[in-house]
Amino acid sequence: MKKLTGTIVTLTLIIFATSVYAGQFGPLETYAKEGGFSFGVGYFYEDTKWDSATFRIAGVSLDTEKFRTESNQMYLQGSYAPTKGWEVYGRLGAADMKLKNDNDLNDSQKFFGTLGIKSTLYDNKTFSLGPFLQGTYRSNYKDSSVLGVAVKADYELKNYYDINVGFTGQVRANGFIIYGGGFYTYANAKAELTLSLLGVSVSDSDTIKVKNPVGGFLGLSIPFTKELKFNIEGQFKDRVSAGGILTYSF
Repeated sequence: MKKLTGTIVTLTLIIFATSVYAGQFGPLETYAKEGGFSFGVGYFYEDTKWDSATFRIAGVSLDTEKFRTESNQMYLQGSYAPTKGWEVYGRLGAADMKLKNDNDLNDSQKFFGTLGIKSTLYDNKTFSLGPFLQGTYRSNYKDSSVLGVAVKADYELKNYYDINVGFTGQVRANGFIIYGGGFYTYANAKAELTLSLLGVSVSDSDTIKVKNPVGGFLGLSIPFTKELKFNIEGQFKDRVSAGGILTYSF
């Protein structure tokens, strides 16, 4: 019974423990020109550690162990700079998930959307400093499997979102921008497990949380032309995540 319940919990988290879809935070320098728009295509690799969760099924407490997930994220980004030093942006994309343990399993790509805003509080032409706020929301995840001979397990992830807030500092040098800073992530998701046997169903849910919500990031903005730029960025928490985005301003 203990082996079966452990398998149930592991499978549940395999389905639901997708990474926090933060993506790049970017430099303070706006992607778009003042009063204009920009468009970009991005990719981000996310590597995240998660805390344990608990499900109580039919009076039995099922405790999970800490685990790790990987995610490949691809997205389109649009932004608008209403005035100097301010920019709002949005992303639409899809991301897969891979659980890294003794039995590597994969989940297919799912839709996600991101909204963000950043502003400059201090700027002396060489060095700039300012805050950013970025939030992401995902579609619900559903899956099912048969455990043992006749036990059906249904999994669902609901209300999955994260909010990132932080500060960015940047230095300009010959058109290039080196930037970095710190951030805090608040992530929340409701994971639900339902077991069915001979027409009788029992279920429970719990909240999945990231192990370490505080991190740092470092990036480089490379100007190919005045309109076309490429940003590469690394983020650091328990693990290292990284990606890049190619943007064009109108």
